[in-house]
Amino acid sequence: MTDRASPLADFIAGADSPEAIEALRAALRRWCASDGSIPLTRYLGLRMPAEFRRGERDRWLRAARRHVRDCHELAAAVRGFESRCWPLWRHAAIAPACASEISAALFYARRASREPLPESAKHLRRIVDRDTESVKLVPAIAA
Repeated sequence: MTDRASPLADFIAGADSPEAIEALRAALRRWCASDGSIPLTRYLGLRMPAEFRRGERDRWLRAARRHVRDCHELAAAVRGFESRCWPLWRHAAIAPACASEISAALFYARRASREPLPESAKHLRRIVDRDTESVKLVPAIAA
């Protein structure tokens, strides 16, 4: 698997691409055809909300990792972000325009997780070295 999110994950994140809209439309059609007897989340292939949030956090942490040399620098960046930036930005819907690329990625990771980000290099290395998608949004049931 790759770290690339599916069209539905992109849609949830705010991208209104034609692929995302069509994937959502197809899932809704399958759900309607089932008379609602199977939960819509299953047609969308969505994980449980906590699992989804953790996957999004991990995806953004992998994006932040691309801006530093190693996980020790990432851990230092996370500690600085949690102590200096997050208290000021926690109510914002999007990362401030003044945010660096790494701070913006950490902002979205923190918003996704709803709890403090891991601060140890060892824990961050386990997260960023995983080769998984943030959320697997492959339709779970065929039409």
